[in-house]
Amino acid sequence: MGIPNVQKKVKMRKQSKAASLRPNERLKRLRKQRGLSQEALAASLKVPVTSDSIKNWENGERPNPFNRKQLCDFFNVTEEELWPKPPAEPDQKRRRIIQIGIGIAVLAGGGYAAYQYIEHQPSRFLPTPTPTPAIKSTLTPTVPQPITIGTWQQVQSMARPRLLFSATRLNNGLVLVAGGLSSPTVLIDITEIFNYQDNSWRQTKGLLNQPRVITSSALLTLKTGQALLTTGTDADLQHDFATTELFDPQSETWKVVAGLQIPRRSAAVALLKDGYHVLAIGGANGPPDPNQFQGSTELYDAIQNQWMYAGNLSVARQNAIAVTLYDGRVMVAGGEGPESKFGPAVDLYNPKKNSWSTGQSMSRGLTGGTMTVLFDHRVLLVGGGPGSAGTTTAAIYDPQHNTWTPSHPMSIVRAQHTANLLPNGHVLVVGGAATPDPSKTCEIYDPFHDYWYDGPPLKETRAGHVAVILPDNNILIMGGTNYAQTYLDTCERLEITLR
Repeated sequence: MGIPNVQKKVKMRKQSKAASLRPNERLKRLRKQRGLSQEALAASLKVPVTSDSIKNWENGERPNPFNRKQLCDFFNVTEEELWPKPPAEPDQKRRRIIQIGIGIAVLAGGGYAAYQYIEHQPSRFLPTPTPTPAIKSTLTPTVPQPITIGTWQQVQSMARPRLLFSATRLNNGLVLVAGGLSSPTVLIDITEIFNYQDNSWRQTKGLLNQPRVITSSALLTLKTGQALLTTGTDADLQHDFATTELFDPQSETWKVVAGLQIPRRSAAVALLKDGYHVLAIGGANGPPDPNQFQGSTELYDAIQNQWMYAGNLSVARQNAIAVTLYDGRVMVAGGEGPESKFGPAVDLYNPKKNSWSTGQSMSRGLTGGTMTVLFDHRVLLVGGGPGSAGTTTAAIYDPQHNTWTPSHPMSIVRAQHTANLLPNGHVLVVGGAATPDPSKTCEIYDPFHDYWYDGPPLKETRAGHVAVILPDNNILIMGGTNYAQTYLDTCERLEITLR
């Protein structure tokens, strides 16, 4: 009769132990940051463990010393960070006082702040972001100004042909170009500066530390005056980069700074309204494979020089379109997901809460389109389509009401084009991959009357080019490819004059 009693006591002890375990949220958070399932993490460790082991560890069980070391090495953290010593348990009276204090804070409107502090303790492997200053917006439309549109003029060519590169206007008005391919297998390490006052190019003193293929949004000018370059991959799309570099306009040199937590290619990159934070969105990591698409996002703090986890998209995707809205949120639309599916999902990032929410989906999935924020704070979506195909369609998103409205279509199919807001509130759409070849045509959209009219044609056909608005409101078009699939070093400038 004694044996059943012993078994009962052992069972009761196990139940008591399980009830007293505290879930290891740190381990679970680290796993999700890497985009790993419990099964995938078990397979990645150099120890014979199962997904049930990972589940038990996340539920609070402590692995043996050897397994703990493997986990710490895998996530590059210390044992103290992954399994901190539990705080001293307060006596019942003190615990009651703490509960009452938190209850008062909730009643006083401070409960959310108390919850944030308790649940989101800062640590080395998941730093808490520096709070983004509150973004004040009166939501008053910018007043359009009458303009005269000239013709496209050829200006000095770049030192190298470029495709899959990026450009940004520095705070001094000069244009910085970096990254890309000069041919299908040759990465470009030199970077160049365009002087809008004399239409000349010159090479910067420093070279990129990591030449790379990038999206057109991967190079951004910070409020500090430096330019940030992040994400990317090699010419074969086999080795993706976490490396981040800063360009100093004074010395014209590049410096490697804190890298992404996850290497990313074909990721969207957006500068937040405050000018000090940069959001890296989705992308892919590893050899082309349906499981390599990323749904996670990361936020860079230029003051602290650190990347931190910024939540997950509703759908993992690469080659999405991102734009910063007038109210400070970041809108992400379209892109390619697993099994080459082009989804219509829309996600919205709120920098005040460091969190994502879903927006109204588009009527179709696409990649290769453009989004432009209009003077009235709505967003114009133009062209793009599944794969390399384009469409003539256009639509307008209203962030205030979270709605899409179809717009009048363009005259020709476009993808891999550019779109820029003009001082009169109209949107200039340039070139792009039309059917069957890149186009030299331009169209201009009037959002006040919902119609398109012809703009001045380019000197040569091009798609995959990059456009930058100059300080004098002129528009500079650079690089890309033409109908013969030749990589272009040529550049054109469109004169825009205020009346």
